[in-house]
Amino acid sequence: MATPSNATADDLFQRELASRSYLFTITDEGLYQVQISEMTATIKLENVRRNYERDNDAAAIARFAKQLDFDCFDKVSDWEAVQSLVRYSIEPADYESGFDDTLHESVTDALVNVFVFVTQDGARISWITHSMLADWKVTRDTVVRRANAT
Repeated sequence: MATPSNATADDLFQRELASRSYLFTITDEGLYQVQISEMTATIKLENVRRNYERDNDAAAIARFAKQLDFDCFDKVSDWEAVQSLVRYSIEPADYESGFDDTLHESVTDALVNVFVFVTQDGARISWITHSMLADWKVTRDTVVRRANAT
């Protein structure tokens, strides 16, 4: 199907979700809540929108949506499998949904380090939550040291 020249990144992403029969809602903050099997993924399209405005590459949005096709939301790996993939991501401190359940630390008034782990191929990141620490039976300090070592 041809892409209309005035299609936005959101239009294209929503088309990709519909083609996969994924149900979704959009929050007041503009985040996508996508139902994938038994999980709900929260997706922020800010970078995708910016790249699409710059490159006008509809295929990039299709590739982004294709990442949802994998069972990446099944079960979080155990600490042994994840520890070498732990990093941190610098995010704006005014993130609409906040960082309540997320392992993070302030860098400046405007920036926050969010502790994450990446997939082996680096294609996806997951924010580390306090419940993950409990599941992994590791401390916050262990995760912070690991992120700073990579």
